[in-house]
Amino acid sequence: MFLMNDENKKQLTQFLLHEWQQDCFALNLLIRELYFACHRQCFVLSSCDGKTTDLRPVPYLASSHEEADTLLTLHAIYSDQNIVT
Repeated sequence: MFLMNDENKKQLTQFLLHEWQQDCFALNLLIRELYFACHRQCFVLSSCDGKTTDLRPVPYLASSHEEADTLLTLHAIYSDQNIVT
């Protein structure tokens, strides 16, 4: 029921992005990239040293599509092409 509300989904994504930006999660992000689609933008969260987090926009994945299947397709094509950000 909670995720049926668009505003709840937006706030949940913002909350998760805000929380995972904290340096205490840097070790969890080591050698990984975590992508967030939020407000028609996409961001990648990573850590290269396991001590600090790095948040970067991914302009290739910016999209105005609200449907999850469209976003997943866009992200799959992106990962398949190995585009460097």
